[in-house]
Amino acid sequence: MGQRHQVMLVLPKKYYNENNPNNEDESIVAIHHQWLWGSRAVQLLSEFLDFVQKMNKGVTYPSVEWLPYHLSHYAYAQEILATSYSISKQNGYFHRTHGLNYVHPDTFDNNDGVTVIDLRQKIPKYCFFAIHDFEGKKSAKNFFPYSAKEYTSFYVESTEFNSVQILTSSELKGILNLAKKQDKKTKKEEERREKLKKIDFNTILKKGD
Repeated sequence: MGQRHQVMLVLPKKYYNENNPNNEDESIVAIHHQWLWGSRAVQLLSEFLDFVQKMNKGVTYPSVEWLPYHLSHYAYAQEILATSYSISKQNGYFHRTHGLNYVHPDTFDNNDGVTVIDLRQKIPKYCFFAIHDFEGKKSAKNFFPYSAKEYTSFYVESTEFNSVQILTSSELKGILNLAKKQDKKTKKEEERREKLKKIDFNTILKKGD
């Protein structure tokens, strides 16, 4: 039930120096929004990017000096994304969102498209795409990058959005491949934790006595 929409935020690789434990690969954070579609999805995208531009950058990193400090951390980035997409000051709008552990669209409960925001370069890129069509007036091509104007044209009105670049099909494909790899790592980590839960450490310690 609802106009279910997800947002994927692509974060750049963070590199300090060789063998630094704080180095991080490119990653994706994702959120679920139960009630988002059409022009409101474009409005919240615009407000999020405006917020990112205004954030205090604070500490910068050699390879991602354009990225605000808190957005360089996976957990912070997901919380900022979820908070930003929960509210629109301009429209007096609120609807709670929540973060997703798995970030590939195969796992999404969706009927009104996905927003992708790519912050890996100094100039952000974005697109909207369908997983199982949009609940609009005409059919959409699944996993194809649409601009804001093209996306909203599937609904009642068409909304312009020209402040950032649209992702290409090959760029979107690369992001989806990155999401699939990240989900595999997440699943392995969850399986490892489940195995640890089943270990009886008290028995092991007694054997060592």
